[in-house]
Amino acid sequence: MPCSKGLEVILSCVSFRGLVTTIVDNNTEDMRKCLAVLTEVETKICDQLLEKLLCNVKIRLRDNLKDGRHSSLNNMEEVSSLIKSYFSNITEMNRATCKILVDRAHYKIVQEYITVLIHSSLRCTSESRYQIPEKIIQDSNELQHIFSEQ
Repeated sequence: MPCSKGLEVILSCVSFRGLVTTIVDNNTEDMRKCLAVLTEVETKICDQLLEKLLCNVKIRLRDNLKDGRHSSLNNMEEVSSLIKSYFSNITEMNRATCKILVDRAHYKIVQEYITVLIHSSLRCTSESRYQIPEKIIQDSNELQHIFSEQ
């Protein structure tokens, strides 16, 4: 799906959600189902739009904990650069659409980071285990900073 079409679908979901919540009681079963479907559509479209970004980020994150300290910093800088570049290329987003896409990207990237971390820590030496908590704090601060700018 082209990026512009995906963004239109997300914006339509946001608009429809706003319309429905103003005219229907939020406590009905049908309303909950409607909102669940809208959220599911938004999530699937976001995942499709973020697929290429996530593939590139996964590679950098996998290298992040394998390499030495200097190259790990470069890998997180590359992750930061990829995220910033991705969102700078999507200029036609309105605020609500942007927030949904940024929140989903943040969730998926943190999820991938944790997956990589778990696999890496199972195979790391006792010497490198002492560095992992410091690295996690540093990387999580970096990711938080990146997404707060978007």
